[in-house]
Amino acid sequence: MRYALSLIPGRARRAAILLSAAIALGGWLPISSVAGATQPPDWIAPAVPSISPTGKLVCRAGQIPLLTDDLVDTRVIGCDLLVRDAGIRISGCEFVDSRLLVEGAIDLVIEDCIFRDRYRREEAAINLYRAIRPTVRGCLVENNYIGIGAHESVDVSIERCTFRDNDGHNAVTIDLGSTGAIRRCLFRNSFPHAILVGKGTPQGSVAIADNRIEYSVEDAIDFENFSSSEPSLVRGNIILNTAWAGINVEYRSWDANVVIEGNYIAASGTDLAAFPQHPHQPEPYAEGWKHGILLEDCSGVTVRGNTIVDCEETGIKLVNARDIALELNHVVGCNIGIALRIYNESSLSHPIFPLPETEAGSSSATAQGNTFARNTTTDWQIEPGCDVE
Repeated sequence: MRYALSLIPGRARRAAILLSAAIALGGWLPISSVAGATQPPDWIAPAVPSISPTGKLVCRAGQIPLLTDDLVDTRVIGCDLLVRDAGIRISGCEFVDSRLLVEGAIDLVIEDCIFRDRYRREEAAINLYRAIRPTVRGCLVENNYIGIGAHESVDVSIERCTFRDNDGHNAVTIDLGSTGAIRRCLFRNSFPHAILVGKGTPQGSVAIADNRIEYSVEDAIDFENFSSSEPSLVRGNIILNTAWAGINVEYRSWDANVVIEGNYIAASGTDLAAFPQHPHQPEPYAEGWKHGILLEDCSGVTVRGNTIVDCEETGIKLVNARDIALELNHVVGCNIGIALRIYNESSLSHPIFPLPETEAGSSSATAQGNTFARNTTTDWQIEPGCDVE
């Protein structure tokens, strides 16, 4: 099943409006307020920049110019631009097979720009390294290997951007202790993930809020080996047509301190034939787990007030996941509503963050106020050794 923007009639429409208002105010509504709203809430897409740059910058092979002043109304072709100075503004520019290398810059603003066609292995069109308070606003980022990468950066803000066909290694990667927010963006046709959040820091915090994410080949939002003493939020997102999971917290994300609330997730397990493929993609697409939310080899996650609709497998699945709170979620039309499992044997020898035997165990959770409808096999499936209070 595929979902598109649609108007929601009657009671469901009123519930969607209430949910949107609550999220805009920084809060959340109990899922009883949106029960029955099985179509996605209304959502306004960000404006795509309409620009016609009059200036032009073309670089020679191996040349990396240092940007020391604002860059406005310029088409940049085949360049790697280095940004280190504070307070630089880049606006109304088109970057073609080019990238920004940001190193330690403070208060950089990138707005109303286009970044396209940088398809080189493990290179991001915008690479933020140890940047402080960078803002990327109102940009179109398309046809890149990686859209934006943020590493060891502080207070990154990515807002009202459009990401299309960034299908080499994620549309956005934020890792190595970076903190920041991704808000009100549209993601479409990402591989493997729309947003990957990697290793955190003791004080790290990431907010992923009010985005619309469509057609992610694997997990739309994925936390890997992430932990923090400060809460990270995944709130108010609309996630449609993933082949794997809408949201995943995995790879030894102990003490993750992640709150997943008020999201709408539909059609996890979409057939891989629905995803565009190209001759230079890094690896073949593979079948995945087809869950709404997957928590595996992790702890310290709250899943609250989410609506999960028409996933091929399980609405919310816990595998070797502990200290999990499941509250006021609504799971409709999946195979299984909520499932708890012990660890997977394959995790012990996984090539990425293998699970030590000392960390291999069962799942445990507290549950309150979750509701279900039309799940094919069962609403709850709890493997022996797992525990729900």
